[in-house]
Formats: sequence, C-alpha cells, structure tokens
Amino acid sequence: MRKNLTNKVIALLMLFTMIFATVSTILPVYAAGTTITVADVTGNPGKEITVDVTISGNTGFGSGTFTLEYDSKVLTLKAIDVKGKVLAGATVNVAKNKISFAKAANVTKDGVLFTATFEINKDAPEGVSVISVDAKNIMNATTHELLSITNKKGSVNVKVPHVCGKAEYVKEVDSSCSKEGTKAHYLCSCGKKYSDEACTKEMSTKDLTIAKKNHNYGSWKTTKEPTCTAKGKKERTCKDCNYVATSSISANGHKWGEWEVTTPATATVNGVETRKCSECNEKETREIIATGHTFGEWVETKAPTCTAKGEQTRTCTDPGCDEKETREIAALDHNYGEWTVSKPATCCDLGEESRTCSICQGVEKRDIAKDPDNHVYGEWTVSKEASCGVKGEETRTCACGAKETRETEALTHEWEWVVDKEATKSKDGVKHEECKHCGEKRNEGTVIEKTGNGMLVFWIILIVVLIVGAGVVVFAFIYKRKRAGAKG
Repeated sequence: MRKNLTNKVIALLMLFTMIFATVSTILPVYAAGTTITVADVTGNPGKEITVDVTISGNTGFGSGTFTLEYDSKVLTLKAIDVKGKVLAGATVNVAKNKISFAKAANVTKDGVLFTATFEINKDAPEGVSVISVDAKNIMNATTHELLSITNKKGSVNVKVPHVCGKAEYVKEVDSSCSKEGTKAHYLCSCGKKYSDEACTKEMSTKDLTIAKKNHNYGSWKTTKEPTCTAKGKKERTCKDCNYVATSSISANGHKWGEWEVTTPATATVNGVETRKCSECNEKETREIIATGHTFGEWVETKAPTCTAKGEQTRTCTDPGCDEKETREIAALDHNYGEWTVSKPATCCDLGEESRTCSICQGVEKRDIAKDPDNHVYGEWTVSKEASCGVKGEETRTCACGAKETRETEALTHEWEWVVDKEATKSKDGVKHEECKHCGEKRNEGTVIEKTGNGMLVFWIILIVVLIVGAGVVVFAFIYKRKRAGAKG
C-alpha cells in the first residue's frame, strides 16, 4: 500500500515537471520598455481629423499586429497611412482597423508608426472620445523576444458649434445671506446664458451670479464656560435667516502660586518643590538639582607611562563626606631619539632602522625600502685574461643579476733565453729571447760560442780546490797537535 502511494507521488512530481518545462518554453520572454503614443486632436462633427501614432524607446522589432480601438458611435475610420512612416511596407486592413507588419530585419528607429484619418460622425455628442492602439506579438526578429509595450491613449475632443435659438429674458434675483442671487440675463433655448437677447456674447454662470450677502449676526453668547484646561463655547445668530454660528473659547490656563520646597536637595539627591493653582487646586512639581560635592585639589595616585594611562583623585571636603572622584591622565608620548640603521637595505632585501625611547627604553623598528642601487656583489672573477700590452677584465655578480666589471692592468713582456741549438766544442750554438706570457720572440739567431776552452777552466778550478783542501787538512792537523801538547 505504501509502495503504491510512493509511486503515485513520484508520478505526480514528474507530471508537474513536464508541465513546467512545457509552459516555460511556450511563454514569451519580454524585452524592456517601448512606448506607443496616440496624439490628442480636436474637431467638429462631420469633419475629418488626422491622428498620429508614434513609437519611442524602440528596442527593435520585426513583426507584429497593431489594432486601432475607438468608439464607432463617435468616429468612422477612413484611412491608415504608413508611407514614409516607421511601418512603411506594412499590410493595412482598414475594414478591420489592423496593420500587420513582418520583416526579416528589425526596425529600430523612433517616430510616427502610422497616421489614421477619421471622420467625426455628424451626430457625435460634444465631449472627449478615447483612441488607443492594441499592439500584439511585437517581436524582435533576432532574439524572438516580445517587446513590452506601454500604450498611451489619445483622444478626440469633439466640439459642437453653438446654434443660437430664441432667447428668453430672465429677471434679476437678489441674493441673501443663505442663497446666491442671479443677475438679469437672456437664456437661450440651447441652455446658454447671455448678456443680451441676440446671443452674440457668451457669459459664464459665475459672471451672472450675485454672491451671497454676509450674515447679520447678533452678539456672541457664552454657552459653555472655559476652565483651566478645557475650552469653552460661544454662539451667535443671524437676525435675517436664524443661522447659528459657533466658536470655541480658549482655556483659561492655570493661575499658579509661588514654588515651595517640599523635599530639600542634598549633595547627591535631587529635591522637590511644588506649586498650586488658585482656581482648581491642581498641583505641579519640579526637581531641585542636587547641590553636588565640594571637591579638593586633584592628586596624582598613579603616574602615567609612555604606554599606560595614569590616574588622579580628589576627595569631597564637605564634613562627613568622603566621596571621591577619579580621572585618567593621558599616557605620555614616547620620546624617541634619531633613527639609526641596524641593517642596510640592499637591492634584494629590505633594511631596518630603529630608534629608542629615552623614557622607557622601548625600541621602535621600521623597514627601509629596498635600495636598487645597493648591490651585494660576490668575488671578482676573470672574464677576460690580460695579455702583454692589452688590458684584461674582471666581473662580479649580485644576487639580483646585476653585474659590475673592471679592467685589469696589461702585462709587460718578461723575457727569458731559449736555446735553439746547443754549442759544442767545435761549433757555435743558437738562442733567442721569448716572453713567457705571450710567446713573443726577439734577438733570434743569437750565437752561443763553441765550448773548446771549457776544460782549461775546469782544470784550473779543480787545482784551486785541491790546494785549498790540502791547506785545510794541514791546518787541522797542526791545530790538533797543539791541543794535544797543551793537555800533556
């Protein structure tokens, strides 16, 4: 049973969902704000009139139907003209007072939609007859949205020309204090009042009316006496028509006596004083403001610091009263010294500076903005080797990518001899000088003399060494003998 009920509920929900989806696809979507206005005109029975129908705030439409609505007892539609108008090219059906419009592209301009020509029926009564336009299915050709149309109705003010008939003389009727009078005039058979029999000059009823006379009142008589708080009443009667006029008499107001103290005020509690009306014995009270304390001088009970408020106290000096009052003392302002840089700013990192309060020694810090010109460079590295007569270059780089370069001194030639061919005893050798930095050569082909007398020098040196060595040995032997004899 419960399962069947659940299935029915689900089926109903699905049905409602389908209905809602279908309705949402059928119902039109309305675009904002277009106004169609019918002009107001004036005319006489039996005459033709032309009425312009205009459009404003046009957001664009490509199709729709416009139907003229009017009172056929007053008006007869003769023609509808769309030439040169916003609806140029539309299909017009005068018999059914309709205009059908359909185009692939939207019409977006404002102006006269169309012009309708009516004939005012000969038996049309004098007065205003309304003309309106029923705009249906006015649709945007691109979005297929329906325009939201505001219709401003127009009107035809039918004026029936006056036709004079026989005028009858009406005598003057004097006014009284209760009734207006009428001046002497002629009353035409058409119902209009005129100042002369010929009905050539129309006069309004107001021009022919004699205003009421003022009442001829007697003296005022009091019918209700006023009191201190309530109004009274008086009236008077017209001697001619017995009209009774009434008026109020203002209340007398209380006649108060002097204020008398009924509860004296103290230093902290308000008192009360009272007065009484001599006419009605009504009483009125008011407060007497408390006299208040008589405080002594303020004494500092808590000294302020740079960050904390202080406190002052004063005590009432009235006998038997120890009431106290306290108030805050504003905290002192820090007395900071000059800002000093504790960490210079670089191109990549904020710096920091601080200052110290001379009162509480509190320290205030703040950041120093990055200095794009203060780079922190690494070690210099050779980016271009110096050579003889040519300067070199060194580079160092900051963490931000900035680079700095400097020149290094050019090298000077440092010469050393290089033997190209060794000399022998019988033949000369060859040598040249060569720079050990750049390899440049000079003095090429310098002769190294042959070594034929080289052994003579060797033997001379060897003989000298032997003689010196023998002398040393002899000296050592003699010295040793002398020491030995000295000990014996």
